[in-house]
Amino acid sequence: MTGCWWINLVIVGSQSNGIGTWADGPIADQSIVYGNIIQYSGHWGSSPGSHGHGIYAQSNNPMSKLIKHNIIMDGFGYGIHARSGGGANLDNITLDGNVVARQANGDILFSESPSNKNETIIRNCTYNDTDVGNKGDIQGSATDLATITDNYFATGVRLSYLPPNTIFRGNTVSNRSDLVHIMWRTGTVSPANLDWDANTFRKTAGNFWFARSANDGASFTTYDVNSWKAAFGRDLTSTFMPEGPMTGTKVFVFPNAYETGRANIVIYNWSLASTVSVDVSTVLNVGDQFELRNAFNYYADVALTGTYTGGSITVPMTGRTVRANIGPEGTPSPTFPKFGVFVIRRTN
Repeated sequence: MTGCWWINLVIVGSQSNGIGTWADGPIADQSIVYGNIIQYSGHWGSSPGSHGHGIYAQSNNPMSKLIKHNIIMDGFGYGIHARSGGGANLDNITLDGNVVARQANGDILFSESPSNKNETIIRNCTYNDTDVGNKGDIQGSATDLATITDNYFATGVRLSYLPPNTIFRGNTVSNRSDLVHIMWRTGTVSPANLDWDANTFRKTAGNFWFARSANDGASFTTYDVNSWKAAFGRDLTSTFMPEGPMTGTKVFVFPNAYETGRANIVIYNWSLASTVSVDVSTVLNVGDQFELRNAFNYYADVALTGTYTGGSITVPMTGRTVRANIGPEGTPSPTFPKFGVFVIRRTN
């Protein structure tokens, strides 16, 4: 198989995009962006706004462009930005198991393009300290498939111009003021036409569950749980948690396909515990020596070392640091103990 592959890199301080994977040709090559740590990408422009994204993607390719298990944080633009630019398509792009944290513009942006075939957005995790930017901003065209399943959108989600055969299932959405914001063009798809159910939602007190706006969102209609279900018949089996901040702990472990004994570990520590137990039995074998590195300061902050004895390890969520930013914006404060991303690696 041919194509450009970016595997398990650490990319820090790019003045533009961390990785740019462009439209390719209409040939059966597969580009893969996998397991990379991308931090501090982009810059503030001379005109208002920020520029440069963690990953910038296009695709005219009949094969899937796979963007998987990347950790993207503290950049100036979007974490993952799929945008036409010069008439390129966004066909067959798969985002799977990526982590996007504290991006200035938002988490994931799929813009409109001449062709948006087979957009797949599954098992991704997002986080931001504040309710700024567009967060998960997913757009599409009027005719093609979008599959959005099993994501953990801790910054809410905005869904724009979705095709009528969109699948939105198994997602957890929390913490944005307008928890789910759907934009549509007059005369196009209604939420009632989408395959939309079996999700979990939790909003902050005083804000609204759903918003629906026309065109570019100049005005919008809001819905509570009952009016949303009554208007569109969606989320009939979904879980609506009590209003308020998230509680408890949620852990994701993403084993690495290219390095045995390696995995990304994502921890939402809403209860602010000093330690969190993480089962790494799918990654390590008993007797393996290992190290656990904090992705926010990958080379300098080794959070834990040891010999694996089976079951869970105890991950320290305090005392963690953030890599210094050499730019004039300064170094952001740690997200710990509320949120952490680690890379565990076998060392023997």
